[in-house]
Amino acid sequence: MTILNPRKLPLLAALVPTLVLTACGAKVLDYRNVQVVDGKVYAGDANDPLSGKLTNVPSAAIFSAQQGFKTTMRTMEKTLPALTLEYIGAAGIDYFPTDARIPVAAYCDANVSSGYLDGKVICKAANTDRTLITMTFTSGQLDGELDSYAPDDTSHLFAKVTFRNGNADGRMEVYSPSTHRLVHTMTWANGVLNGEEEGFDENTGNRVLQASLVNGQYEGKMTGYAPDGKQAIYSASFTNGLKQGVEEAFDPQTGKPAGHAEYVDGKLNGNVRRWNADGKLTYEKDYRNGQEVPDSDAVNACLDRRFTAFGNSTGNGENVNAAERDEWEAACKEEQRVSILSTTSPDQAAPAESLGVDSCVSNWTTAYRRENGDDSIVTADQLAEWQARCKEGKQPN
Repeated sequence: MTILNPRKLPLLAALVPTLVLTACGAKVLDYRNVQVVDGKVYAGDANDPLSGKLTNVPSAAIFSAQQGFKTTMRTMEKTLPALTLEYIGAAGIDYFPTDARIPVAAYCDANVSSGYLDGKVICKAANTDRTLITMTFTSGQLDGELDSYAPDDTSHLFAKVTFRNGNADGRMEVYSPSTHRLVHTMTWANGVLNGEEEGFDENTGNRVLQASLVNGQYEGKMTGYAPDGKQAIYSASFTNGLKQGVEEAFDPQTGKPAGHAEYVDGKLNGNVRRWNADGKLTYEKDYRNGQEVPDSDAVNACLDRRFTAFGNSTGNGENVNAAERDEWEAACKEEQRVSILSTTSPDQAAPAESLGVDSCVSNWTTAYRRENGDDSIVTADQLAEWQARCKEGKQPN
């Protein structure tokens, strides 16, 4: 299928200057003979706006004037990265006006009242009787349920969303292009995301994402699940759309930690770690107020030794890639911790200055989750309290 290029396509008002009027009794106007002035439809050079039936309208010509629909589609494209422009075009739900040189996926028949779309609109695949889109308008604005069907010659839904006065309002459902299972739901209120968001695996149908939005921003806990719908593989918390507290990821196969980060007001603030599928630490850095904290002298010395050994073995110490350098840094930090702990008596807590405030806060976080559950939310206030304790040299028991 040809992908529509919005930069090469004219605006709706410029693409509708020539149509043929096919009126008999009630006015029926073919889109080829339409003119649009100030958003109203006119039959040719008529002075009064059209009231009647408008036929063979490219679906994109309708959607291009609907700002609420554009907002909905942009959100859908962001939340479903596998959704392609080809599929959107084939389903007829793109909103870039087309010209006569580009094949159109869907043509619509619509009722018009005083120049505005009003009532039911049905769009069918080009040169077929197969319905791709059904929707309803009131005075030129989407108003009611819009149903979009998969363009694969089936009757399966692709998307369903309700509009009020041109804006999405209510539950939006999106279905997998391949399995036709429900894969995503979001809740709109007058054009703004407000309420629950859920994602579902397209093969198992199990829930794999759970989150909430308030006034278009994530709020509270976001949890991701493995395809079995039971094992949590991602956890984060948001306040006013900003990450707050601990963010964690787990390997869906083994359940082992895969990632860990700490945030305050959307900025990295604490320890960031990543592990491979075997549970090996491959990345570790410390942040404060969004900025990376330089490594300690001991870690830098350890890195220098590794670079020297690498150079001696290869004859070229400059060929170390970033991933390998990150693994060395993580290993050096782990060695430093082990060294400190090995020189500390069992009944004596290692001082926070030695372990570093961020590592100390990570210890408090681990202890808190051990007592309250792995899914317990860590707030910014708790992180601040633990940082204060660590600066005083206090470690969890």
